Amino acid sequence: MLWEEYKNIFIPIIIYFVVMLVVLSPILIIYLIKMREGKAVAWWEKEKKLCYMIFTLVALASVGVVAVIINDGMRWHNVLEETVWVQVIDKHELRKRRSSDDAGIREITFETSDGTQIRLEFRGDMRGIYLEIQAGDTGILTYKGSIDSEKVSDRLFISFEKD
Repeated sequence: MLWEEYKNIFIPIIIYFVVMLVVLSPILIIYLIKMREGKAVAWWEKEKKLCYMIFTLVALASVGVVAVIINDGMRWHNVLEETVWVQVIDKHELRKRRSSDDAGIREITFETSDGTQIRLEFRGDMRGIYLEIQAGDTGILTYKGSIDSEKVSDRLFISFEKD
């Protein structure tokens, strides 16, 4: 489905535009109030430069933020998935989560039958998956990215099916 494939892109864009609407709504509300009072033209003439500056900055920021979100969301789109039999050899938290949210960064190290180690990060909403996987578990790991890279961020966890 389109939503499932691109929700990493759609959700941040929707949130961003809601925030921008909240940021710009005071200007619109002031203008509408002044319009009801019959003073909108005078107010607009007085504040025109400021409003144009704010709208221009918001438009430029919007283009930049949307481009970054789309680029980040599309990063894994054309990378092939790899599926391999593995054993879990280590798991640990790199950064402790804050008291009430799941913002911690966790990492699991898997080992293939030929001894290659694959380290994968588990962030935020992946906490439940991280907790289900235990050291010593074996199964089929599906991920995207290169195991040749030292950077964990060059790989994306897809799934782990225990034996």
